[in-house]
Amino acid sequence: MPKLQNELTILQQGNFEMIIVDNAANYKEIKIPNIKRKHGHPSNSKHICSTFKNIVKKPKVKKLNNNDATMPIKLDSCIHQSIVSEIYNPLGDSYCSFRLLAVAIFQEEKKWQNIKNTMISQLTKNQSLYSNTL
Repeated sequence: MPKLQNELTILQQGNFEMIIVDNAANYKEIKIPNIKRKHGHPSNSKHICSTFKNIVKKPKVKKLNNNDATMPIKLDSCIHQSIVSEIYNPLGDSYCSFRLLAVAIFQEEKKWQNIKNTMISQLTKNQSLYSNTL
């Protein structure tokens, strides 16, 4: 044990240092440092980024209203524009496909129930034919 001025003794054990004072009256200003404890993940481990930090933010795009009359209608590239005679946008409910067929066949949206009833009767008549496809 090394002695300093016969009053102060310093011990070292591993990473810890211990100060022993023989005469405390002469060394009132010696303060033992507090152990600092860190919060969060331990410093000896790597931080794993979560998936939320890795998300690439896309620039915001203004959404267009499909019902706007001034907006040009974009057709699929497979459909040639010369064969399209009319574009119709039905009310978006659960019967919109029946409404669309009623306009295509009868040129009237109000006859969608006739289309629905006809389709149901055809499906029930030919149930054996359609049972494997659905």
